[in-house]
Amino acid sequence: MLAKCMERSQRDWSGHISYVTFAYNCSVHSSTGQAPIVVMTGRQPLWNLDLLLSDIDESDYTVPEYTYSVIDGLRLCHEIVREQSKCAVDRMSEWFNSHVNPSSFCPEDVVRVYNPRKEIGKSSKWQLHFSDTAKFVKKLNDVTYIVKGPWKENKIIHVDKLKLVKQFNN
Repeated sequence: MLAKCMERSQRDWSGHISYVTFAYNCSVHSSTGQAPIVVMTGRQPLWNLDLLLSDIDESDYTVPEYTYSVIDGLRLCHEIVREQSKCAVDRMSEWFNSHVNPSSFCPEDVVRVYNPRKEIGKSSKWQLHFSDTAKFVKKLNDVTYIVKGPWKENKIIHVDKLKLVKQFNN
């Protein structure tokens, strides 16, 4: 968002931070269905137009009534956000797992584990990312496995990060 409002020289970025932050905090987040400012404060943001055309007289509320209404609004908002977030997590997990090529491993199968570390001074194109080997221990569900490797403890790894080591018999 900063890139869209800065000058070409990029020297005025600090003057736009408060505006960009406000705009971001007022936009509805796709996974929660709420704007961050509503989740944090319990009320809708006030824009310049709201201040000019305001017809709400807030003096009708007592402090305890206002406090109760804000707390009640926050409680409801957080409940909605939790439900929406759970739905978003389930939806993303289902989508991700649907694009995985299912593999099945037998106990004691040797597998290669994806390790994307980059070595300084070497081209990432030529590095072997499936360099660690491990033994298959247990299948937790369709896409999650426990493997035992050169690490101190067994690791839980997603199936798309594993490849079976093919051994050829003479």
